[in-house]
Amino acid sequence: MSYFFLLIVVFIMFFQPTAVFPELVHYQPLRNTAVIAFILYLISRKNISSPFFSIWGNRFFSLFVLMQILSASALWLRGGLDIFIEWMKIGIVYFLIFKLGTSEKRITWLAAAIVSGITYLSYYSVTSYFSMYQPGLRAWGYGWYEAANDISLAMVIAIPLSFLVSESSRGIIRKLFLFFPVLFGFNILLTGSRNGLLGLAGVGFLSIVS
Repeated sequence: MSYFFLLIVVFIMFFQPTAVFPELVHYQPLRNTAVIAFILYLISRKNISSPFFSIWGNRFFSLFVLMQILSASALWLRGGLDIFIEWMKIGIVYFLIFKLGTSEKRITWLAAAIVSGITYLSYYSVTSYFSMYQPGLRAWGYGWYEAANDISLAMVIAIPLSFLVSESSRGIIRKLFLFFPVLFGFNILLTGSRNGLLGLAGVGFLSIVS
């Protein structure tokens, strides 16, 4: 059950429902779902992976988060609390992926959750671009990916994840996840982002040679 809620949390992170439906801000869906997933993990947890802090990268990540919180607290105590809450949500997701992403199938489902959230972001970006088109306009997103450069990099990340899911799927699901990279690539072109275009070229090259 905790893994199921982890999938929901990952989808929410990239779909960003509070940006699409501002009335949901009061309910804090990302924070609350992440807390539920973590509590369910604590209730039903099993020793299915190595200790979290046995990996040096996890220790480095934890130290980085701690420094962010302490730095913000030194300037403004309330700011430190806000930073703690934001990193708590990210930290829970990071921790649960480390603990629960224990098989190729589970990793594929996590990739599908990410791509599903980004797909609506791309749909919004493309349709908004054409509905408000004028010379010199660059495609944009919403929430964390409002800027053209930010959304283009999100698309770059989503393309190989789409291929990963398509390779593990069949039928209409396989076809959908093969179509999504076309949408994402087109979206990157509309942003006019040099970073996005460079990333797209890199992903295309690696897809050809791999």
